[in-house]
Amino acid sequence: MTFAPDVTTDKYRTKFIAWVFSGFSIASVVGAPAGTWVADTFGWRVTFALVSVLTAVLMASMAVSLPRNSHPAKIGFLRQFRLFLDRRIQLGVADVVFGAAASYVFYTYLSPIMRDEIGVPERYISIGLVIYSCACLWSNLYGGKLADKGHGVEPLTHIRPIYCVQAVCLCLLAFASLVPVGGALLLVVLGMLMYLQNSASQVLYMDVAYQSHPGSVNLAASLNSMSFNIGIAIGSAVGGVVNDLLGLTWLGPTGAICALLAVGTTTLLRPYVER
Repeated sequence: MTFAPDVTTDKYRTKFIAWVFSGFSIASVVGAPAGTWVADTFGWRVTFALVSVLTAVLMASMAVSLPRNSHPAKIGFLRQFRLFLDRRIQLGVADVVFGAAASYVFYTYLSPIMRDEIGVPERYISIGLVIYSCACLWSNLYGGKLADKGHGVEPLTHIRPIYCVQAVCLCLLAFASLVPVGGALLLVVLGMLMYLQNSASQVLYMDVAYQSHPGSVNLAASLNSMSFNIGIAIGSAVGGVVNDLLGLTWLGPTGAICALLAVGTTTLLRPYVER
């Protein structure tokens, strides 16, 4: 992400960001089945060896192809953390945390939801996961188009209606067992909504850093992953508590609360949109 301005033009920046974020979804669709086949055919040690080799090849390719003089602005290690004092960054981080938590409250238990709530037979669970991963891939790629609508804070404020739709869908997930086909379609829709904020939030972090904190660009480039992982941890922990106390049925409505918190943070960002 740090090298986005150096390896692509401003016109294609959001598409570049979207494809980078799509790597996780592509890995879920292609990498997981391929890794399983390699492990079953040649043994699990070969899988780890293959990952190590591919990682080494990737690192070498990056060392050769990426620019070496990117972002000459440098400041002290501690001074770059002034980035976190920027209100726009604070709200952007909170938005991603709540958005990720909303999805991972139920995503952590996706297989049990498919099996126990919707009634998908055990032998078709893997197919259901692949379909869900394809929906997530679409979510990442379309998120790049949404991030094209403006600069700085503005693209993320356009995600507010999407969070509202996500909250409604998560509430409806509580009734998935009553209409299994509808529940299955609902999961696909939730997959399509899952990563729509990724590119928009990355645009916020990078544009704010370039504009107001040029010495913190590298730190800003890492904020999306950091924020999303915090949201994953919170969502998974909350989902575990809810599942233990109330059961799978209440995971969706609990995620909806997180989605509504994301709606609140995007609302607070609106005054910072440049007119």
